[in-house]
Amino acid sequence: MMNLRAYGYMSGVGKSSLLNALMEQESRFVQHRTSYLIDKGATDKTNAMWNKQKKKNGGWKK
Repeated sequence: MMNLRAYGYMSGVGKSSLLNALMEQESRFVQHRTSYLIDKGATDKTNAMWNKQKKKNGGWKK
């Protein structure tokens, strides 16, 4: 989590609503990033398996 005091977000009126908004935004970013990395890993694994099978069954035809 980012240090909110370093950016001056912890002073002033309405700091709890600002804090909640920042936490929600950071949470959404982490969720999207995590799901992207999981999907990318699955795609890479599928491609690697397909390439191994292709090589095993006669290789690439040029």
